[in-house]
Amino acid sequence: MKLPVILFVFILIFLQSCRKDPPNTSASTLTYGFIAAGNNSPETVLWEGTSSDSGNSSSNGSYYYNNLDFDKDGKIDLTFYESGWSAHGSWEQTDWLNQDSGSFTIYVYTDKNSYPIPLNKGDRIDSTLNWVHTKVRRTLIDEGADYYPNGRGVFKDGNWSGAKDKFLAIRFIKNNITYYGWVRLDCESLLIKEWAVRK
Repeated sequence: MKLPVILFVFILIFLQSCRKDPPNTSASTLTYGFIAAGNNSPETVLWEGTSSDSGNSSSNGSYYYNNLDFDKDGKIDLTFYESGWSAHGSWEQTDWLNQDSGSFTIYVYTDKNSYPIPLNKGDRIDSTLNWVHTKVRRTLIDEGADYYPNGRGVFKDGNWSGAKDKFLAIRFIKNNITYYGWVRLDCESLLIKEWAVRK
């Protein structure tokens, strides 16, 4: 009778020693392979920046663009664009992102139609999200009213209409290491506020 009890206690002790605690989303996230949107505490971030670090923010006359260098190697990793027009009661605003260059591929979290999804502060960013590359144009918002003959009428595509203080989830692999991060932005005026990346 004692042998089964001793064996049962031994198994319980062994199982307890093997148990892993669930990820702690408020403490250091380095151990758990994810980053929380908006988390830029020193123990979790490898690279970070603000709107003043974005560089090459400019306009070419037909659109506004803002370049980001996530790993701070002097090369542009991702570019955000905004264009718009209005005439005779018709108008359109389009915000999008595209990776035109860079030594590694940037991925963003999107819906099933490959439109990037805005996140709220504290949302988890990890491998379980639907990641899509940015080697082609990814529309944040394309909305307007086209009343010209054969026009589209009122239209709206994308998930970022009126988005303020929302987070774009990013992912990339460099030197066989996967990095996760976020960009905080307003989409009405395509204002890049800050960003952070960690592995």
